[in-house]
Amino acid sequence: MLLTLLVPVLLQSTAAAPPSSWVGDFTLTITGSGKIQEPLSNGRTMSVTWKVDRVATGRIVLDRSFKGAGIAGASNSRDTLRYESWIANTRQPLTMQVRDSGTYAGPAGSPRNIALDVARYTCPAKDAPERPGQVRSAILQFDRELGSYAFEAPRLFSRCETSYLRTPTSGPPEWMARAPFDLAAGPIELEFEMVHKLVPLESWRLMTGPLPPDARELVLSRRFTFQWMHPLSAGTAPVQAELQLVLRRAP
Repeated sequence: MLLTLLVPVLLQSTAAAPPSSWVGDFTLTITGSGKIQEPLSNGRTMSVTWKVDRVATGRIVLDRSFKGAGIAGASNSRDTLRYESWIANTRQPLTMQVRDSGTYAGPAGSPRNIALDVARYTCPAKDAPERPGQVRSAILQFDRELGSYAFEAPRLFSRCETSYLRTPTSGPPEWMARAPFDLAAGPIELEFEMVHKLVPLESWRLMTGPLPPDARELVLSRRFTFQWMHPLSAGTAPVQAELQLVLRRAP
């Protein structure tokens, strides 16, 4: 009888403690539109338009820790007393919506061949099975010597529909005789990244800040200005991004 009563107590005392982690739900929005032009020496102009509308929601779960630096480029990265790093054991599901379009009007491979290129990105893909996207590769790193943190932004991927259509608009007869044609091999991109077609931004890739003593919460919410990629040498094509994310230590 005594053994029967003790068994639940023994089992409870030897049960593993829940693993520690840094967790936070996030929303990333990227929006913007505009048009820029650039004159050519022959009196014509090149032009680019863009309209970006993207939203991604998901969760960051960093449930594996180790001593030392986890982000490339850290000074004395093997210093286990200085650095503590957190990464994810598993990928998390992602909901991503993209409704983008962009155009380029100008020479295409030859100064005489003028075309209109139209790009469209749609996530999730309309004619493909519904599959959640994935949150990958985020890293949180603490530098105890400097009293700071560094957060390497996650990679956000989803299955999307892409279209790149080129239409000849001016040029020699053989060029104008061509029907509109696709510049891409297939309509479905299995791993379309949230920042695709945007110029890489270091302040997005790596976010840093002071680390309060015994911190159990990190506010990573902030705004960014990306640039839409385009072939013109002059002019900028800004799009605005906002990240809402607070990481909390659990338990």
